[in-house]
Amino acid sequence: MARFTVTDSVRAPQGKGNGKEKKANRLNRMRAFWAHTNNKTLYAVGTLLAMQYADTGMTAADVLVAGGKVEIGVAELEVSGRVLPLPEGFSISLANISKTWGCPACRSAHGSGVYPSSAVDSTLLAKTRWYYNPTTQELFTISATCLGDYVQALGALDRIVEVPALTAKERKQLADKQAEVTKVA
Repeated sequence: MARFTVTDSVRAPQGKGNGKEKKANRLNRMRAFWAHTNNKTLYAVGTLLAMQYADTGMTAADVLVAGGKVEIGVAELEVSGRVLPLPEGFSISLANISKTWGCPACRSAHGSGVYPSSAVDSTLLAKTRWYYNPTTQELFTISATCLGDYVQALGALDRIVEVPALTAKERKQLADKQAEVTKVA
């Protein structure tokens, strides 16, 4: 599902990350987020950073804490049999959290060490819940705190749904495509 690559040169930003910010700023940012038509539905993906790297037994969270990055190819994220496409070159590291995958409200994640998270902690990172936007093809976290403060409080919990299972037609198309690939091989 994902390729985990340990890269010593990738490190979390030092200091206070995006700095201390007023809660009202986060609330305004999330109001704008939910008001945008691209954000009418999010898929709940689960705890991606709890996945283990087969060769080392490290979780993806452990890889991030060790200064590595998790690369997920364009067609490698699959949930409930459905491939959720991602941009070419998509990767997760502590260095790209605020611009790539951090919570839309606080631009951080629990255990990332990027403000408002107070410390780097692989156990907390592994528990981080992930969401996918099928319209924009973005994959990101929403922290448990922000889920309550900026999703539930703004009445947007109903916009987060399970990834839809494949329809019978989609399953048949996938089986036909796999059979065609087998013939060619």
